[in-house]
Amino acid sequence: MKISRDKKKAEAVWRMKSLGIFPDTIRQFERRDLISISEPPLGAFFGE
Repeated sequence: MKISRDKKKAEAVWRMKSLGIFPDTIRQFERRDLISISEPPLGAFFGE
């Protein structure tokens, strides 16, 4: 079964929101297909 890229992206956004991921991170993914990474011990978000 083939699933469209748009459906996969919508599912990813839903999961990120469900997990409480920082809203700016989700917006970057939705608008520009950017992903972020946070690693211990000082995981942080660096926005646009």
